[in-house]
Amino acid sequence: MLENQTKTRRITLYDLILMILAFISIFIFFFQVFLPKDDPLFQLFRMLDTLIALVFLADFFVRLVRSESRKQYFFHQFGWLDFMGGIPIYGLGLFRLARLVRGFRILRHTNAREFIRSLRDQLAQNTVLFTIFSALLALFAASASVLIFEVNAPGSNIHTTEQAVWWAFVTVATVGYGDYYPVTFPGHITGVLLMVVGVGIFGVISAFLAHTFISPNRSAVNPYIHAELAEMKSELAEMHRLLTQIQAGTAATQTHQNEQS
Repeated sequence: MLENQTKTRRITLYDLILMILAFISIFIFFFQVFLPKDDPLFQLFRMLDTLIALVFLADFFVRLVRSESRKQYFFHQFGWLDFMGGIPIYGLGLFRLARLVRGFRILRHTNAREFIRSLRDQLAQNTVLFTIFSALLALFAASASVLIFEVNAPGSNIHTTEQAVWWAFVTVATVGYGDYYPVTFPGHITGVLLMVVGVGIFGVISAFLAHTFISPNRSAVNPYIHAELAEMKSELAEMHRLLTQIQAGTAATQTHQNEQS
């Protein structure tokens, strides 16, 4: 039953993002085994895993509400695996392997042209979704990088997970309060890259908002424009009809004159 459903489904950008998140959470699970619990990186990865779990938990409830048969989704379509993978408890992230298996099954039966066409059909929404996803990954990647570079550097003021995440947020927002800042060269490079990402994020979001709020106004004006064009077309058709009659009358008069002469 599950195999037949995967053949009829088309994979979307949202499905791909969930697959990537599932892969990241599994990687985090095995990476945390080699880190002591008091390490700032361990706490950062635990925070990231919790956020990923909440995303999967929200997705489970959305699928449960939208499913035609909740019992069938929970038991026969293995929705209980989605629920277990969405619980933010260390170790339960392994249940997200089911997401990867399901995603690869759908991906195997997906045509590349159909996927590209689906992306084009909702280009603005997919662009914003991908931008937000990339921004979150950039935030945590920058936080992890700055912890690695700065935690033991002389004169550094970034030593904890909270400090690294706060620095990443104010940097990607291009605010730069200056309370926390990197002192190493790799830390400076990380900050520059994060600021570039932040400028790109706000550019995409601004373009999406402009498209969202300006397009309805244009569509509201279109009916009036179409009505005026229709009226002009009818007037032109009437003028064409009158000119045809005048030409026919002129031709008849000239023919009559020629016959009399």
